[in-house]
Amino acid sequence: MDQQVLEQEVMSHFDVSREFLRQSQEYDPDRGVYVMNYLGGAASSKVVGATWNGDRLSISFEYYSPADDTTVIRSGSLQMSISGEEYQYLSCTSALVVELP
Repeated sequence: MDQQVLEQEVMSHFDVSREFLRQSQEYDPDRGVYVMNYLGGAASSKVVGATWNGDRLSISFEYYSPADDTTVIRSGSLQMSISGEEYQYLSCTSALVVELP
């Protein structure tokens, strides 16, 4: 994905700098793109759960194999703090479940 497109979109929703985003292992400075290898071209994803704990929202998600749209290849969790109309990104983690051939 083009660096300008991704950075503009992420920075419009999260309080992060362009420099911070470019520290990602998915960033390719030579080509000016973010390479999302683990998603593949046609992998689908879905929210599979959400829980509140005080002002914190935890969203669980899964990525599915593009081969069959049912095999879970990654799972993860997005953590956010919510206050009225405002939210703050806290963390996002994911782990490989099944490696594609």
